[in-house]
Amino acid sequence: MPKAKLRTRGLSEHSIFYKENAGIYEKFSKAEDAPERILKTILPRVKGRTVLDVGCGTGKYIKLLAPSVKAYYGLDISAHQLLIAKKKIGALKNVKLIRADASKIKLPNNFFDVAIAFWALSPIAGWERKKRALAEVSRTLKRGSSFYLIENDAMGFFEKIRGSHRRWETQEYNKWIKRQGFKVVKRIKTYFEFISQKEAQRVFGKIWGNEVGSRILSKKVGHQVLIFEKRKK
Repeated sequence: MPKAKLRTRGLSEHSIFYKENAGIYEKFSKAEDAPERILKTILPRVKGRTVLDVGCGTGKYIKLLAPSVKAYYGLDISAHQLLIAKKKIGALKNVKLIRADASKIKLPNNFFDVAIAFWALSPIAGWERKKRALAEVSRTLKRGSSFYLIENDAMGFFEKIRGSHRRWETQEYNKWIKRQGFKVVKRIKTYFEFISQKEAQRVFGKIWGNEVGSRILSKKVGHQVLIFEKRKK
């Protein structure tokens, strides 16, 4: 397979599924956490507050969380994803979308009550850039505020079908998060649910290759998730 095509696989920072193929990511995002167990965990932690959603993507959580918060700032580097997110805002007046690199946030110091990042830190290329993104988000948070990272657990079917090398990468990444001062506050067993097995195979196959897609035997795909928290001192 040509190298150019290899670079399109997965959900790394420069993935085409965050850009011109954002429609595939939208289908993936819609199917994620079908029973809304992640939502039910995050909602009480952000209710009534001024929220920064780092890497808001196509806006799944804007639509779900914004009606319950004081103000919601959705930040993403992808213009393609923000166009989809914009359509979900509707009549909500408390939402602002910002196109920016998470390591270069042009927002005030000590401004937000809480920050959340749904699988947004791991795609950033390089450990130093990840660290800069964490520092930038921390700068915008008020003292005593929390930053929540929603990330994959290395266990579960989602990691298994993508291959042992990805499970190892996830384990190493989660260890790195803990070294940055985050702690696991919740472990969640949830699942993706697509309209059919064929659709599940198609979406996963597009993102990670047909071999991964062929391992899916149902319209549901098991997913284990960790919620990390770090409180700003």
